[in-house]
Amino acid sequence: MLKKYRNWLVFFLLVYLGTLGSYYAFTVNIPAKTFFLQMRRFIPCALSVTIATFLWCKYNTKTVLATHAPLAIIWGLLYPFIYYISYAASISFIDNNKDLVFASYAYTSLVLLHLILCKETGKKIAAGVISLLQLIVAAIPLLQVYYYFTYKSVITMPAVLAILQTTPNEAKEYVMMFLGYVGIVGVIIGILLFYFLLFWQNKKTSAVPTAFDLKLQSISLVLILATSGYAISHFRQTGVANLFMNTVEYFTSSNEFKNKHDGNYAQLTVTPVKPAFKKPSTIIFVIGESASKNYCSAFGYTKHDTTPWMKKVGTSPNGFLFDHAYACWGQTVPSLERVL
Repeated sequence: MLKKYRNWLVFFLLVYLGTLGSYYAFTVNIPAKTFFLQMRRFIPCALSVTIATFLWCKYNTKTVLATHAPLAIIWGLLYPFIYYISYAASISFIDNNKDLVFASYAYTSLVLLHLILCKETGKKIAAGVISLLQLIVAAIPLLQVYYYFTYKSVITMPAVLAILQTTPNEAKEYVMMFLGYVGIVGVIIGILLFYFLLFWQNKKTSAVPTAFDLKLQSISLVLILATSGYAISHFRQTGVANLFMNTVEYFTSSNEFKNKHDGNYAQLTVTPVKPAFKKPSTIIFVIGESASKNYCSAFGYTKHDTTPWMKKVGTSPNGFLFDHAYACWGQTVPSLERVL
């Protein structure tokens, strides 16, 4: 039996090693434990890709590399690659694996769905449906390519935040400035041409799988449900999608904080017992940004006198140190927004 499926065993190993190698190539300083965990993660990915490719080649008799494989490869590698070349020289830790996982499961789902549609609806309708799904899936990689060649960087949180804060009129002004009516028409034509290219290739490289019976279709449907579920759950953690969701969460929480802050400030009433100052004075508020109290001599660190000025001010009658102050966010800008 192993001899019968030897070529597919080799195919599985190539997919697995290719996925794992691609992941490792675009990482920086990942711990050995993390890498070993990813070795386990990519096994079901490679297995699902192998099963889908096997069923396609056995029952469709045409190549699957025309559209499905290139799209999966681009989806899985593009964000890790752009992120790596954008930040490898300045960031000490890079670990992007979700794009590869999503690409593997999305490939499996689309290939098996294509096979079922060819059997049940014919090549033409199957090609139309699959091409539309592929066009939707390709939208994010196309956006990444456009952004990189425009700004020479991977898509960032400030960019997504700017998009979320852009009004319809500002968006229209931006599009007209960079594209104009001719450019808009060109983009629409380009999208249509891309769709028809996918449609032509999908129709050309598929056949009606007459031997693909109900039992095989049922097995394929179960695999589609499983892999599409995994694909959707991992899509939320892919590079651009995760960045967008984090930015939306930050934007929402910032607005919520502002509304609550305004409400609390409106209700705030301060009645001093006596005037704190007899004449106009200046209050200096010092924030130890990106500092840990564990290494501040003012808070009890004894190995080195790291914060002599803060220690002196804290012990003077005109200074005050908060002994139990905690950061309200894990990043500088959101934290300072809430502090101030």
